Amino acid sequence: MNPLRDAIDRATRLGRPVQDATASQWSAAGSQLADLTWHRCGLPAADLRDADLSNSRWVQCDLRGADLRGAKLDGAAFIDCQLDHTQWNDARTTNAAWVKCTMAGSDWRGACLEVSNWLQCGLQQACFAAVGLKRCAFAGSITAQLDLTDARLLQCALTGLNLADALLGGLQADTVAFIGSNLLNQKLAGLVLPRCNFDGVDFGSTDFSGTDLTATNFHGSRLDQACFNQAQAGHALFLEAQLNACRFTDSQLQSALFVRAVLNGCDFSGAALAQSVWDHARLTDCDLHGVHFDYGRFDHARCNRSNFSHCGFDRVRLHGAVFDDCDFTGARTALAYQTDQALLAAEQPVLSLESA
Repeated sequence: MNPLRDAIDRATRLGRPVQDATASQWSAAGSQLADLTWHRCGLPAADLRDADLSNSRWVQCDLRGADLRGAKLDGAAFIDCQLDHTQWNDARTTNAAWVKCTMAGSDWRGACLEVSNWLQCGLQQACFAAVGLKRCAFAGSITAQLDLTDARLLQCALTGLNLADALLGGLQADTVAFIGSNLLNQKLAGLVLPRCNFDGVDFGSTDFSGTDLTATNFHGSRLDQACFNQAQAGHALFLEAQLNACRFTDSQLQSALFVRAVLNGCDFSGAALAQSVWDHARLTDCDLHGVHFDYGRFDHARCNRSNFSHCGFDRVRLHGAVFDDCDFTGARTALAYQTDQALLAAEQPVLSLESA
């Protein structure tokens, strides 16, 4: 006689939830458990490998240490459950949800999930190494030492997470929102992060060396001593960002937007900045020697004590721009516009721009 099996059969027959059932180390590998609802069930260390849990609903259940490797989870929902140290390796699922669950030490290596959500869950020391996630969200979850090594994320939301101590080596994240997350002093060098949204994130001295940041959004972010050397950041947005002592040596920043950004002591030596836009930006003590701003814009920008020596300003708009105590030695200014009416002659020193 198997009381749990009887409870499942009865619930299936009557269309009711399985309630208050208990079993330790229950073996249900490969079982058909789709469309069932479970309330307050205690099933620690259950063996649910390759089980079909499609469209099942689990509420206030204890599944700590359960093995769900290879389980079918399409449409499944786990609400207020204890799921610490569970194994979900190689899961393939869409439209699954985990809400207000404790999931410390859970293992998701190799899983592929689409349109799935972890909302307000405890994911301390959870392992998502080598996972594939598409249109998934981790909003409001508690994370510490989260492992995202070699993970592949597309159109996901990792908002409000603590990722300062996360393992991110080999991460590929395309069109991922990190709004409100903590990435302070992280090492993101060499990662692939195009079209990501870091709106308002405080990075501190995060390392972006060699990282793909194409069209990535840093709107309102704070970057102190961050390193962007050799980063691929064409079309990146630094609108209203605060950048202090950041390094952009040899970075690719074509068509990047620094509108209303505040930059202090930043180094852009050797950076590619053609068609970049600096409208209303404030630059102080910055080094931009040898940079070509061709076809860019500095409308109403204010630059103080900055080095523009040997820069190229071909067809750059400078409407209302002010350059105070800046170095323009050897700068090429042909066809650079100071105002709508005034055209600077080729090779003319630009120091006179302060009077604009």
